[in-house]
Amino acid sequence: MTEDEWIENRILRKATQRSMFEDRDVWRDGEKVPKQYCVLFREMDDAQKQLLENTIGEMFYPVLALWCNDDLWTVLGTRDIWSYYGGKLYQAKLDEIDGDISLVEPGGVKKDYLKFEASFLRLNKASIEVWASKAPEYFSFWSVLNMFPIRKTNAPFTNE
Repeated sequence: MTEDEWIENRILRKATQRSMFEDRDVWRDGEKVPKQYCVLFREMDDAQKQLLENTIGEMFYPVLALWCNDDLWTVLGTRDIWSYYGGKLYQAKLDEIDGDISLVEPGGVKKDYLKFEASFLRLNKASIEVWASKAPEYFSFWSVLNMFPIRKTNAPFTNE
């Protein structure tokens, strides 16, 4: 097992624990909307993968994506995170996260509704914001990102 495979397994285990891949209905503003923002990178259609590869360039071991549309997405790899919104690409090394993440408050939203309406996370030490969908994916993704940097002591991988 390589280091990237080991990190991928850790990401997928945490994402699965947080039900990020479950296809379930979510209620927003009194309406039922399908929950399907989080997808495995390897299961994305070829056009989406090509768009991501053209936008990001060389990706190093992408694992999962939060996908809204061609202009709003985030990809989590084993070493980096990339987020595209507002016509710009933002990137950070996962080891820069260091558990220092905060909620980005959307303007004009009452405090009681922040947990339902927030859709961006601020990676404070990396000095970027990433799109993270809305609840429930938002807090699940936050939990996944809080793993970084991953301690690799006694990790069962070889650097091949």
